[in-house]
Amino acid sequence: MSAETWGVSQFHAYLGRQYGENADIAIRQVRPWLNRGDGVAIYENHDLGHPDIGHPDIGQCQLVSFGSRAAQLGTDSPPDRLPDIGGAVNWRYVLIATYREAGNGRQHGLVEAADRGRADPRPQPGKPGVGEGE
Repeated sequence: MSAETWGVSQFHAYLGRQYGENADIAIRQVRPWLNRGDGVAIYENHDLGHPDIGHPDIGQCQLVSFGSRAAQLGTDSPPDRLPDIGGAVNWRYVLIATYREAGNGRQHGLVEAADRGRADPRPQPGKPGVGEGE
């Protein structure tokens, strides 16, 4: 199985299916990666023996940055299987797609979609990262 290269609409639709009303959290997570020019590798759990196979739960996909020394995967292109990173054993995660922006992410509307409905975009006490744009 070879990985696809997704455009913004495919990427955004996937996040919506995987995370539902919490898709904006995933968008805010990947925004700093995209802003620095990194890509997002989308991995899915393809272990046929896994009890949750086929369920679109948060644990069934992994979003990983690639493309720079600051990325989780410091390679130009992600491997077909997710390496063991962050203390997790990831052999069951298979690369299904990549997404990378050309230029600033605001041109694609991802930040605006994440900001919709938030009353106050400023940092909130006790909620690190919320409203900080990263």
